[in-house]
Amino acid sequence: MKKGQATLEALIAVILAIAAFAFITSLSYEKQLETTDTEAFLAKKDLCLKVSNNINGVFTSGDGAVSKIKNTYYDVFFDGPGREIFVGDARCSIPVDKITNGINSTFTIPKGVMQVENKDNVVYVSSNCIINAPEYAEVGTLNTSAKKIVTSLVKEDDDKYAEVGFIGIPGDEKVGNSDFYSGGNEVKIAYLRLGNHCTESELIALLGEYSCDNYDENIGTTKCDIFFNSDSIDDFFEDKLYEDYGIYIVEDVQNAIDSGEVEILSEEVMGGKWMFFSGRFGSSGLKFNISYFDDKGNAPATVQNYTNQFFQLQEGSQYYGTKKKMAATQNNSIGSYVTIAKFVNDFDAMSTWDYGDGFIFFVSDICEEDIAEALRLALENIIGLRGSGWIYSSFILTPLLNALSVESAEFSINHKVNDTSVYIANITYRDVGSWIEICTNLTGSLTEKTNTCSINNMVGNKVETIVSFDSTPNDFKEAFVDVESIRVCYNDTIS
Repeated sequence: MKKGQATLEALIAVILAIAAFAFITSLSYEKQLETTDTEAFLAKKDLCLKVSNNINGVFTSGDGAVSKIKNTYYDVFFDGPGREIFVGDARCSIPVDKITNGINSTFTIPKGVMQVENKDNVVYVSSNCIINAPEYAEVGTLNTSAKKIVTSLVKEDDDKYAEVGFIGIPGDEKVGNSDFYSGGNEVKIAYLRLGNHCTESELIALLGEYSCDNYDENIGTTKCDIFFNSDSIDDFFEDKLYEDYGIYIVEDVQNAIDSGEVEILSEEVMGGKWMFFSGRFGSSGLKFNISYFDDKGNAPATVQNYTNQFFQLQEGSQYYGTKKKMAATQNNSIGSYVTIAKFVNDFDAMSTWDYGDGFIFFVSDICEEDIAEALRLALENIIGLRGSGWIYSSFILTPLLNALSVESAEFSINHKVNDTSVYIANITYRDVGSWIEICTNLTGSLTEKTNTCSINNMVGNKVETIVSFDSTPNDFKEAFVDVESIRVCYNDTIS
């Protein structure tokens, strides 16, 4: 009996020892957790204060100051309106009034690398991916050609919208006897080609997509007719065939069109049509409200830095070799006048301007090199976008301090529409080269939605974009753009 009692007492002692050990271990673990939590909190607090101090230092250093923080092991949340920084459960103050990630004042920067920059006394915070808002933005419509600056409305994701308005073409609206269209209807093109300056291959490059043929009075007007001799030109004016066409292309007609016929074209274009004219067009003087010269231009002609959503040539490209005494224009105090290319003697080789409710493009030689192709694309854009609206934006990209290379880039737009027939027809961009299409046929939504388009092989730090909205005909339509941005991500960085 004593032996059994001793065994039981030993077992109880062991159990008590195990319980005591477990209790001590538990206390130790809890203490260790407390220590770990404290260390983690202190690390978060240290990062929070470090970020706050960097913001203060960059702000007080003035415009252009940049700082980079490497190895931020926690996500950092910025509450700009509340002027607070949160790193997990650690919190500290934001020592400035204005802070943003490029488009929002409330945002999170993921762990990794953080860049802090002062731009005009606004502090911009970013990670390896920098969000760039437009430096300039304008909207316009093809119905009015009026441009409206909307930069402040598309800089931030703030429910303040740039309105892109346009009138859908009603079914009974005529341009002459021809319906302008958006989509599958027809706009007729009249090509006045008396001089036969362009070769057949150049003519195909310009109008090959439109199945153009010489005008035949037995057939009547078609979607694209070439008036190629004096008889067909007489028919064009005397039979009022010009009323059937929405676009006129006039190729080096010299003196074959008299002043009365010029006046007819002038009135038609002022009513809302388009005209491209090239080369010699009668004698020098005032034409379509600008100064025209039949022999003042001396090549080469250099493409300028200009904006036009239809006729797009690469800045710096040169045309016409060393030709002399070419047709040219100069602005005659027309506010809408845009110089596209300039001769060496300061006359304009290519230009465009609004004319009443219509639009005119002048090109000194319409068939030179790749100009015919650019004009063909302009015709396609005009026909496809008639009745639509657009927004143009330019961006100056902020580089990541000491970045090795660009990893990726994308354009983003937040938008909504007042009718689901409105959609984004296309989005194009350019940096140092020609315009490149990056998105097409993006559906609209009555509530705000976001679309992103990848930008490949981006060069330079300036990017321009054009977003073109389109719609089916009938009734008033609008698109609303909340914010646009270009997000550029960079590869590994160095200290």
